[in-house]
Amino acid sequence: MRNWFHTLRSETTVADRLVFTVILLLSAGAAFAARSGARPAREAVVTVNRKPVFSLRFDQEGVYQIDAPLGPVQVQVHNGKIRVVRSSCPDKICVYERPVTPLGGVIVCAPNRLVIQVRRRAVSSLDCVTQ
Repeated sequence: MRNWFHTLRSETTVADRLVFTVILLLSAGAAFAARSGARPAREAVVTVNRKPVFSLRFDQEGVYQIDAPLGPVQVQVHNGKIRVVRSSCPDKICVYERPVTPLGGVIVCAPNRLVIQVRRRAVSSLDCVTQ
């Protein structure tokens, strides 16, 4: 019994293999270009009732208390990640959400109307300036 590699090799032409290789290289290059274009953010903004109330820097470790409609919410910055460690909401879903990192992420506490979201720097649409 022949294995799948020998079967695939005998049923494809050189042109098929060339097209497959080109597609594979183009997709790997596109993935690399997309990954290298993402700049890490320096801070995240905390909003309550759609109003920014606090700005958290990823490089300033500590535990911060934010006043929310149902009571205080404790947010921790540790190892470049931001997460909710204690909340006054009934279900505590925000406590179990994935931490926000400099590359992105959002934490939402709907009962408290609290959102923690990465703030990215504005990127100019200009590539260069000439005279």
